[in-house]
Amino acid sequence: PLIQTIGVRFIRGSKAIVEEWLERYKTLENYVHVNNSISIQWLKWLGFSFKETIIVNDEKFIRFIKRRGDDVRSR
Repeated sequence: PLIQTIGVRFIRGSKAIVEEWLERYKTLENYVHVNNSISIQWLKWLGFSFKETIIVNDEKFIRFIKRRGDDVRSR
């Protein structure tokens, strides 16, 4: 929900943070709830790929991942 309220400044700043983290870590990954469409859009914009879906307590989550060098062409 915070993404909706803090706007463009946060979204643009997040791209720089992800790039900074990729300098430190080779891979970034986590899970997002399948119904969290705003976060999924944001993660796609950041260049994350989506992998398998898992079920936890009858809720579906999608694994997202980004590896260092994935966006070499866009830098």
